[in-house]
Amino acid sequence: MRITQNAGQVTIRDQAAPFWLLGLFLLAGGVLAVGMPLGLAINAGDLTSWERLASIGLGVGVIAGALWWLGRSPATHVRLDLRRRHLELVRFGLSGRQVRQLSFDDLEGVEVEEGTDDEGGSVWGPVLRLRSGQLALLSELWSHDQAAVEEVVAVVAEACRLPTTGHSGAIARGAV
Repeated sequence: MRITQNAGQVTIRDQAAPFWLLGLFLLAGGVLAVGMPLGLAINAGDLTSWERLASIGLGVGVIAGALWWLGRSPATHVRLDLRRRHLELVRFGLSGRQVRQLSFDDLEGVEVEEGTDDEGGSVWGPVLRLRSGQLALLSELWSHDQAAVEEVVAVVAEACRLPTTGHSGAIARGAV
């Protein structure tokens, strides 16, 4: 996550590009696997029907997986306006652009969310705790860099004058 501090504003951006590059690579591979038996390959006419079907089926499966991966990897930009005491959380990805605006008065605390990835390793993410009891993710992308997530939490806590509640396991979500 990248943190930029200017006069009266703090901007935090997660690093979605590696996630998107992997998703696009998988998507391209799936499209290639579908296109090859349909005439993209020069020897496509030599394939039997089951070979065509197998290639198309594998390609469709890879395309579906790539779209699923891209769908759950939106980029997030958090803007803190210190003068107006206002937080803007902007997400964009396959589902479009979503904007959530919060007043600093709506915030109760900020914490480090801990989870595990598919191999059992630890991953972390920054989370806002709202006075309503809801949680707002500052990034939907899990990080293996605990220090970077703790830095984001510290910057947000200081800018918004919020307590940090430490580590939690309050959100059950799939880790990547």
